Amino acid sequence: MPRIEELDLSEENKENIPPSVLNHDLSNIVDHFDRKFKDYQDYLDYLRTNLSDWIKDPDFLLFDAHYCQHRLLSQQCEEFNKLLADTERMKIYASRMDATQKHNAKLTTPKLLNIGFGSRLLELERPKKKIPKKSTPPTCSTC
Repeated sequence: MPRIEELDLSEENKENIPPSVLNHDLSNIVDHFDRKFKDYQDYLDYLRTNLSDWIKDPDFLLFDAHYCQHRLLSQQCEEFNKLLADTERMKIYASRMDATQKHNAKLTTPKLLNIGFGSRLLELERPKKKIPKKSTPPTCSTC
């Protein structure tokens, strides 16, 4: 099984670096894979086809676990962003409908006031006088 070996990409080692490595920026392999594979299945197919000899390498397995979690979480983030945008649209719609209903209620208020609704509300909200309870003298058990 091959071991992952870091390539010396320094200027001093320039002549020993294969041209294919120089043409690709692999310093951020996650971004490279994100651009290369449209979905997770493409990534798996690429592994089976081209990197089958690396699949059992412990370092690669660790990278693979991290990359798989990244793909899952980035997809969830996209879905949450869509949900957030939809929720914001629904909130705006509900606010507009609420403003419309509040306006409509204000339009009907004068008719209600004309038929006595206002005086009825004032009557209900006026503080009520507390009427003291009639005190009854204590009763005698023999009376």
